[in-house]
Amino acid sequence: MKGIQGLIIAIVLGLIGFAFNMYYLSSSRDFEHDSFIGVRKTASVTRGTPLTRSHFERVLIPKEFVGNLNEFALPWTDLDAIVGRKSIRDYERGGLLLRNDFRTAPDELQLVGGETAISVPIDTRTTITSQIIPGDTRVSFYLASGRNNPNGGNQDWIGPFDVLTVGQRMGSSDVFDSRRNRGGSENMLTLKATNTKGKPNAQMTILLNHLTGTNFKPLRLKIHAPANK
Repeated sequence: MKGIQGLIIAIVLGLIGFAFNMYYLSSSRDFEHDSFIGVRKTASVTRGTPLTRSHFERVLIPKEFVGNLNEFALPWTDLDAIVGRKSIRDYERGGLLLRNDFRTAPDELQLVGGETAISVPIDTRTTITSQIIPGDTRVSFYLASGRNNPNGGNQDWIGPFDVLTVGQRMGSSDVFDSRRNRGGSENMLTLKATNTKGKPNAQMTILLNHLTGTNFKPLRLKIHAPANK
C-alpha cells in the first residue's frame, strides 16, 4: 500500500513540476488554473496531527496541464472539510493532499439480496485489531482439534471469512479516527454468513457449532491477504 502511495505521489509531483515548467516557459499566455491543497514547505504534518489551515497553501496548476490529477488530489474547495481532521500518514513538505487519504468508512453494513451477517467474539489478547480492515481483510479462526472441533480430525483452522465490521468500525482504524469517532467492542467481528441468495456458508455453520460447544469462547484468528491480491 505504501509503495502505491509513493508511486502516486511521485507521479503527481512530476506532473506539477512539468506543469510549472511549461507555465513559466509560456508566461506570456493567459492561463486558467485549477487549485489543489498543498502542504506548506514550512509545515510539519505527521500521522495523527490535527489539521489546521496554517498547514496548507493553494497550489495552482494551469488547466491544460491538470489531466486526471483531479482524480487523485484534493481540490482547494475541499479545505473546510479537511480542517479539524487528523492526518492518517506523514506528509512530505510541499506535497499534495490525496483523495485516498481522506476516504470515509461506510455508516451501515453493506449487505445485498439475501446476505446476512453474524458477530463472533475474538481473543484480543492475541490479535491486533487495528490490522483488520473491514471489507478488505479476511480471517480464519483456530478450532482445537478433536472433541471441540465439529469436524473432528486435525482441522485446526477454518476460513477464510469476509470481515464486515470490527466492533463498531466499518473501515480502517485510521479513517475511523480521522472522523473523530471512537470504536467500541473490538472484541467482536461481524462476518458475512450467507450469500446474496441467502445460502448459508458451510464453514459458518461449523464455526457456530464450535462456538456453541465452547459457550462462545473468544476465538484466536489469523489474517489473510484480501481476496483480490
